[in-house]
Amino acid sequence: MAAGSAADGREGAAVHARAFLYRHAGWLLPLAFAVLVTLLGQWWSPEAFDPDEGINLGKGALVAAGYHPYAEIWNDQPPVLTYILAGVQTVVPWSVGAARVAILAFACLLLFSVFVLVERSAGRAEAVAAIILLGTAPLMWRLSISVMIGLPAVALAVAACAIVYGRDRAAPWRAVAAGLVFALSLQTKLFTAAALPAFLMMAYLADEAGPRGRRAATAATALAATVAGFVAIAWASGEPFLAQLIGPHVAGAVRSDYSFIVTAGHFAEHLVQQPFVVIAALLALTPAGRPAGRLRLAWLAWLGVAAVSLLGHTPLRYHHMLLLLVPLVCLGGEASWRVLRAAWPARWRLARYRTALAVIVPVVAVAYLVLMIRPFHDDETPGVNEAAERLAAHAVADPWVATDQPFDAFVAGLLVPPELVVFSIKRIETGNLTPEMLLATIAARKPGQVMLRRTHADRTVRDYLERTYVPLDPRRLHYLRPDLAN
Repeated sequence: MAAGSAADGREGAAVHARAFLYRHAGWLLPLAFAVLVTLLGQWWSPEAFDPDEGINLGKGALVAAGYHPYAEIWNDQPPVLTYILAGVQTVVPWSVGAARVAILAFACLLLFSVFVLVERSAGRAEAVAAIILLGTAPLMWRLSISVMIGLPAVALAVAACAIVYGRDRAAPWRAVAAGLVFALSLQTKLFTAAALPAFLMMAYLADEAGPRGRRAATAATALAATVAGFVAIAWASGEPFLAQLIGPHVAGAVRSDYSFIVTAGHFAEHLVQQPFVVIAALLALTPAGRPAGRLRLAWLAWLGVAAVSLLGHTPLRYHHMLLLLVPLVCLGGEASWRVLRAAWPARWRLARYRTALAVIVPVVAVAYLVLMIRPFHDDETPGVNEAAERLAAHAVADPWVATDQPFDAFVAGLLVPPELVVFSIKRIETGNLTPEMLLATIAARKPGQVMLRRTHADRTVRDYLERTYVPLDPRRLHYLRPDLAN
């Protein structure tokens, strides 16, 4: 009797534990994601995961030092993440890890918001499937601790959708709040404009029992709040919208290289790197997996507009695909659960294959785990950033360095001249950064150090540096101002 009671107690505790995990999956799964990324991802890598990390960190450091994000800094992106990184820099100076923690917080917000939306529109089990798909996507792992603007922008866009799409009657304050959050998304990275039609559809669908007029008013309120928030941020930050935020991305020098075939090839290449997301999304095309959730049309709108936008963009880079990943996991999460539920009654048929499954399932699981963490382990990660250490050796004497790798400068605790902190290939290709501009900035600012190790240095620039600076490392084109060499 006692043994039976103990067994019943253990079984009851297990049932309660499973119920607790299922009931609170919305925040437990993002928390588990953060823990796994912290344990498996190379958080404290002294090298940048992407060149854009250095640009964003450098801009944040300059704004924290009192520089205007547009009047003094050449900047072709919206300002929200720059302001956030400036705040991080103020609280925890020169910490790459702290900045990556901020991005991981946005990743958790994205996972939670996806869960909320899918749960409200399709069900809790479908939401768990969607969040697992997104949380195990290799792209999500890579971007979750890369100091880049795409993930925060997408996270804010999905959060805005989660705010506006409630179970109960839509309230005006919710539409206003959602619109303001979507404005923050746009002012983080403009590519989330592709999600705007889906956002407005969700605002319209939020009050399904209400009359059409009231639903249209909710969508109009959300749109008005988005426009008002966007304009307010643009005005407060003084952003040159057409000249710098739009112009460099549609310049003739960039568009002349556009090829649909090449872009479509990159599109397919980046997409197949998220295999389980693609497979789950394809299940939505099957009769058993066809989504029936209330937001399926909104997700299809997001997917379609995003796909067209990305196929028309040049250059298309891997991190742009996150915009496509959100609707794919939401549709795929529902579809995969519906297929599993439809196949469950026939599960006994798998018994004859249990030996093969006992081998195949663990192999697939391990292979997928390796695929997830591969972005962090493609190459042997160095223990130190040698270039940053060389810069840091002379950092006390002068806090400035002109460099084409601002990540090195940030790790060394140095500022990059505001005219040069956005040292990107696109800026060079569009003529917004020429050798003459580089030379003029170095001559005017007279930074304590110059290091050009990422891009080709013009002969004129080299000659000037040889005449006016002391060479320290020819391989990295590292130069020191003469008065600091004594």
